[in-house]
Amino acid sequence: MDNERLLVSTFGVFAAAYVISNLYRTWVERRQLDKIPTVGPSGALSSYLGVYNLVFNGRDMIQKGYNKYRGGMFKIPGISKWTIVVAGPNMVDELRRAPDDLLSSMEAAADLIQMDYTIGPEIRLDPYHVAIVQSSLTRNLVECFPDVQDEIATAFAEHIPATEGRNLDYRTLNIDFTMNVVKAAIILNLFPNFLKPLAGRLLTKVPSSIKRAMMHLEPTINERLRQEEEHGKDWPGKPASLRHDSPLTTFTQVLFDLAARPSYVAALREEVEGVIREEGLTKVSLQKMRKLDSFIKESQRFGGGGARMVTMHRKVMKDFTFSDGTVVPKGHSIAVANFALHHDQVS
Repeated sequence: MDNERLLVSTFGVFAAAYVISNLYRTWVERRQLDKIPTVGPSGALSSYLGVYNLVFNGRDMIQKGYNKYRGGMFKIPGISKWTIVVAGPNMVDELRRAPDDLLSSMEAAADLIQMDYTIGPEIRLDPYHVAIVQSSLTRNLVECFPDVQDEIATAFAEHIPATEGRNLDYRTLNIDFTMNVVKAAIILNLFPNFLKPLAGRLLTKVPSSIKRAMMHLEPTINERLRQEEEHGKDWPGKPASLRHDSPLTTFTQVLFDLAARPSYVAALREEVEGVIREEGLTKVSLQKMRKLDSFIKESQRFGGGGARMVTMHRKVMKDFTFSDGTVVPKGHSIAVANFALHHDQVS
């Protein structure tokens, strides 16, 4: 009996300590967050209205915060956590240099597109594709140039004017899948965490999309696995990297901007043809196309990545302290006021 009482007492002490620890942590976190100015309502209930306002008037909210807190930071509400928006170049650099175990871009992306409920948790738990892009694909970019050049020429011939693509269903699948994930993520971010599994099952089209994709990819995957089993990992004719058929958003935006500003065509064409004539189409020759590089950067600043309200999303894995002493608590997100910063006449 005494042992049972001792056990109950011990459990009660640990439970009380756990509750007190959580309350203290919440109090400290609240004090840290209160030091960061808020754009939009910040009350326990009114902040939910700020989330919906962000969906419909996000750019105005971010711009208002940037104008008021330029060089510093401010916070905007989420359903369960805050997003701290950086509004100065120095802090952007601190954000860029922070290690992934402190500020994680992968975890931020998973939250942003609600990966567990739209694509599935497997990609978040085993991001094998990141290593492929950073190593195998990047190392073999030069070998991809002929394929890329052939694909561009074919795409122009097929789509300007538009006709059926090489594999219309597969291309449509790629485009629709991306849009479906983005749409579902926007909606899911409006739900509290406990409702997201149900909303994800009702809203996502991932299972049917994967089934369609496997109809196209399974024969190729099985053939490559057979070749590897029969001849080893370095089997004859093994592709150096994966072919990429989908049009790139960057290229599309550049094409639109070039069509809207035909006066730039002659100078860009002269530069590209001159470099290719002397160097050929290589990775090194692309670096010598400075006018083209400048045009692409400006195109992105105005209409591509530069047009996004915020970028460089990071999830705070451990309490993070900026050089000015501002502490962002674990679990919240940090991002950069991208559009405002890129269109600031002062900075």
